[in-house]
Amino acid sequence: MRSYYAHLATTASSPPGAISSRPTFRTSAIFPVMQKAGISSRILFMGYWILKRHIREMAAISTLRDLNGKILARQSFHITEAKTFRIELSEEMTRAGLDPSAPFEGSMEVEFFSTQNL
Repeated sequence: MRSYYAHLATTASSPPGAISSRPTFRTSAIFPVMQKAGISSRILFMGYWILKRHIREMAAISTLRDLNGKILARQSFHITEAKTFRIELSEEMTRAGLDPSAPFEGSMEVEFFSTQNL
């Protein structure tokens, strides 16, 4: 099995600093979330772009929506190190003014932005 850095060397599409013909500065994901007795959603991710692409800083926005798509809460944060980040549904429900112990179903979107090609 190849090492992580050997893998990165073979998947690099262009030299550092080069502008590709179709650069990507944004990526996102959307997840179904639910809160019920004994069940709560948690989204975990790692700031791996810092390792993979040597990007020093990323911006992220998380958006909580109900089943109808109505935005209930939104927060932004910076990613400056390659560590694990966590978004707790119960905390987002509190931010939205909802009871975190009440049943809830909806979605959580997480968007990532960079000034360098991802």
